[in-house]
Amino acid sequence: MSALSAPAGLRPSARVAWQLLDGEAILIDLAGGGALGLNASGSFLWARLADHDPDQLVAALCREFDVTVAAAQADVTGFLQLLELRGFAEPR
Repeated sequence: MSALSAPAGLRPSARVAWQLLDGEAILIDLAGGGALGLNASGSFLWARLADHDPDQLVAALCREFDVTVAAAQADVTGFLQLLELRGFAEPR
Protein backbone atom coordinates (compact mmCIF):
# COMPACT_ATOMS: atom_id res chain seq x y z
CA MET A 1 0.00 0.00 0.00
CA SER A 2 3.02 2.29 0.06
CA ALA A 3 2.08 3.80 -3.32
CA LEU A 4 -0.82 5.62 -1.66
CA SER A 5 -0.31 9.06 -0.23
CA ALA A 6 -2.37 7.99 2.79
CA PRO A 7 -1.39 4.65 4.35
CA ALA A 8 -4.38 4.96 6.71
CA GLY A 9 -6.59 4.93 3.68
CA LEU A 10 -8.85 7.23 1.78
CA ARG A 11 -12.33 8.54 2.26
CA PRO A 12 -14.86 9.60 -0.34
CA SER A 13 -14.40 13.21 -1.36
CA ALA A 14 -17.12 15.59 -0.15
CA ARG A 15 -17.54 16.76 -3.74
CA VAL A 16 -18.62 13.30 -4.94
CA ALA A 17 -22.19 12.07 -5.21
CA TRP A 18 -22.86 8.43 -5.91
CA GLN A 19 -25.70 6.08 -6.61
CA LEU A 20 -25.95 2.32 -6.69
CA LEU A 21 -27.69 1.06 -9.84
CA ASP A 22 -28.21 -2.66 -10.40
CA GLY A 23 -25.45 -3.45 -7.92
CA GLU A 24 -22.88 -1.14 -9.47
CA ALA A 25 -21.93 2.33 -8.25
CA ILE A 26 -21.80 5.46 -10.37
CA LEU A 27 -19.63 8.24 -8.93
CA ILE A 28 -20.08 11.86 -10.04
CA ASP A 29 -17.62 14.64 -9.26
CA LEU A 30 -19.95 17.56 -8.60
CA ALA A 31 -17.12 20.11 -8.81
CA GLY A 32 -15.30 18.82 -11.87
CA GLY A 33 -18.12 17.12 -13.72
CA GLY A 34 -16.33 13.80 -14.14
CA ALA A 35 -18.02 10.46 -13.63
CA LEU A 36 -16.82 6.94 -12.94
CA GLY A 37 -18.76 3.69 -13.21
CA LEU A 38 -17.63 0.88 -10.93
CA ASN A 39 -17.93 -2.86 -11.45
CA ALA A 40 -19.08 -5.22 -8.68
CA SER A 41 -15.75 -5.37 -6.85
CA GLY A 42 -15.17 -1.62 -7.17
CA SER A 43 -18.67 -0.96 -5.85
CA PHE A 44 -18.01 -3.35 -2.96
CA LEU A 45 -14.81 -1.48 -2.07
CA TRP A 46 -16.39 1.96 -2.51
CA ALA A 47 -19.18 1.08 -0.07
CA ARG A 48 -16.53 0.28 2.58
CA LEU A 49 -14.05 3.05 1.79
CA ALA A 50 -15.05 5.44 4.58
CA ASP A 51 -14.50 3.02 7.44
CA HIS A 52 -11.91 0.51 6.21
CA ASP A 53 -8.16 0.98 5.87
CA PRO A 54 -6.40 -0.62 2.88
CA ASP A 55 -5.58 -3.85 4.76
CA GLN A 56 -9.22 -4.21 5.84
CA LEU A 57 -10.34 -3.65 2.24
CA VAL A 58 -7.98 -6.41 1.09
CA ALA A 59 -9.34 -8.84 3.68
CA ALA A 60 -12.95 -7.98 2.83
CA LEU A 61 -12.29 -8.40 -0.91
CA CYS A 62 -10.70 -11.81 -0.29
CA ARG A 63 -13.73 -12.97 1.70
CA GLU A 64 -16.36 -11.61 -0.68
CA PHE A 65 -14.81 -12.55 -4.02
CA ASP A 66 -12.64 -15.55 -3.09
CA VAL A 67 -9.43 -14.07 -4.49
CA THR A 68 -5.87 -14.45 -3.25
CA VAL A 69 -4.34 -11.88 -0.94
CA ALA A 70 -1.83 -10.90 -3.65
CA ALA A 71 -4.61 -10.32 -6.20
CA ALA A 72 -6.71 -8.40 -3.68
CA GLN A 73 -3.73 -6.21 -2.69
CA ALA A 74 -3.07 -5.34 -6.32
CA ASP A 75 -6.74 -4.60 -6.95
CA VAL A 76 -7.16 -2.46 -3.83
CA THR A 77 -3.96 -0.52 -4.48
CA GLY A 78 -4.91 0.17 -8.09
CA PHE A 79 -8.46 1.12 -7.14
CA LEU A 80 -7.37 3.53 -4.40
CA GLN A 81 -4.77 5.11 -6.66
CA LEU A 82 -7.39 5.65 -9.36
CA LEU A 83 -9.86 7.19 -6.91
CA GLU A 84 -7.23 9.53 -5.51
CA LEU A 85 -5.83 10.48 -8.91
CA ARG A 86 -9.29 11.29 -10.30
CA GLY A 87 -10.30 13.22 -7.16
CA PHE A 88 -13.08 10.87 -6.05
CA ALA A 89 -11.32 10.12 -2.75
CA GLU A 90 -8.91 11.93 -0.47
CA PRO A 91 -6.61 11.00 2.41
CA ARG A 92 -8.23 10.51 5.80
